[in-house]
Amino acid sequence: MWTPSSPGFAQYYTHLNYGFSPLINANLVIGDPTPAEIAKYNDLLALKKTYPSLSVGMTFGGDIVDISPMSKACATDSARTTFATSTVQWTRKYGFDGIDIDWEFPGDTNRGGTANDPANFVLCMKALRDAIEAEQIPSGKSKLWLSAALPGGAGWGSHYQVDKSIQYVDWFNIMAYNIQGTWFSVAQCSAPLYDPFRGKGNTGNDIDAAVKYFVGQSGNQPGKFNLGMSFWGIAYVLQNPSNNQLGLADTFTGNQKLANPGPCSQQPGYMAYFETVQLLQQNHPQTSLDPKGDCKYFTYDTDQLVAYEDPDTIKVKVQYALDQKLGGVSIWGMDSDTRVLDMHKSVSGVTGVSNSPQSSPSTPGNTSGGSNSTTSSGSNTNSSGGSDSGNSSPQPTRSANSAVTNGISLVLIAALLSLQ
Repeated sequence: MWTPSSPGFAQYYTHLNYGFSPLINANLVIGDPTPAEIAKYNDLLALKKTYPSLSVGMTFGGDIVDISPMSKACATDSARTTFATSTVQWTRKYGFDGIDIDWEFPGDTNRGGTANDPANFVLCMKALRDAIEAEQIPSGKSKLWLSAALPGGAGWGSHYQVDKSIQYVDWFNIMAYNIQGTWFSVAQCSAPLYDPFRGKGNTGNDIDAAVKYFVGQSGNQPGKFNLGMSFWGIAYVLQNPSNNQLGLADTFTGNQKLANPGPCSQQPGYMAYFETVQLLQQNHPQTSLDPKGDCKYFTYDTDQLVAYEDPDTIKVKVQYALDQKLGGVSIWGMDSDTRVLDMHKSVSGVTGVSNSPQSSPSTPGNTSGGSNSTTSSGSNTNSSGGSDSGNSSPQPTRSANSAVTNGISLVLIAALLSLQ
């Protein structure tokens, strides 16, 4: 995780989101942070002194077991008004520049959601937009921005009613990672660019399908979406160690607890990039590339398979975001990079965007008064982590042209680069 002694990552991003705020309390407002949490806020916000163009937001919600407080806070007009107004006040009180909503997932009754959540998500975004527009902006401050996280596909994605909610947000962050995993019958990339089984009994659980779905729902507004990526790899235990190619390798039974955990993260079934690098250096395995999924993989200790991203595969996905004219990219798990920030540098290398102390403040595309319009240069999107599968990774952007400058934004453990 980021600490005050490792601030160098900030030069590669336009926005940072802190994840996560205190939970919603019994009064349906965000709870008060502890002194220790406030100290962390201030550590992150202090980066703006070195990088004045940084915009730092707070992510509210996350991958939590009980989402009923969010459901209740958005259930009625009065509750939404209370929640929205108090959230704007909370955000200002602690010095943040924007509000990021990570509701996983509206309507998930297994987590305390209700059937009314999808419609109420739209109304809650409207209430937040209204509260932002009604705020008397403090002297020397800019209007707060509003973003929201989307899952990595149409399954839960339909519950966000993007065709209606998009008018209220400045950008969406598509959590296009942890799309595949041991809950499927074969080992694959965690976030395949293209599902190699698409059209073969599989509807397409991949980045391309997620992006095409949400952009289509938006009425073709790609600039209001950020492509979410992760630096985490996924680990499997093979049933048949000799069958060790992605797309062919049988997983165990959908339970990742048998996979060796990373020595630092200690999360079975997942591997931070720096841990993957250590394994490669220690074991010298043969690595392979999945050309459709765009991830690399290797086996070690006979039956352990790791599918992972590296600087080369991340570049391909950033270029995809550029080619699709998305607003930006976001990174979940900035703490999983190497000490020399190989992955962050790779993202920035494709976009050509950097954040120097001399740069002027950067603001994502604005949405006001419930309008679908964006700024003349387009809107910038960012995202924080999650998944469409209901299985979550350890929670913790296209290149610029003469008309559009894209960037990156980051949440304490997640980063966002806005490309427009």
